Amino acid sequence: MYGCAKGIAFGGNNSFYKIDCDQSIKSYNRNLGIWETLGSRKTVNATNIAADSKGNVYLIDEGKIIGWTGFSWERVQYWAGTQFLAAGQKLYVVKGG
Repeated sequence: MYGCAKGIAFGGNNSFYKIDCDQSIKSYNRNLGIWETLGSRKTVNATNIAADSKGNVYLIDEGKIIGWTGFSWERVQYWAGTQFLAAGQKLYVVKGG
């Protein structure tokens, strides 16, 4: 597996995601052995990526938490000062001071 990443996340259902160095968000297709772009969106300033136990992927971009619906990126929530995401059964948010 080759490529460049600014961040990676492993989720349920053997899912694997990355913030690519060109700021696109990609999912690894294990059957084809390639990275596939999720939507046409390029992030402005993605700082963190996380995937939950079901394989859903979330990221912080310009202070907004957005999630992939399977078709598009949609805003999940906005918490001022969000600096880090983690996911498991739930989505966890760490805020800065």
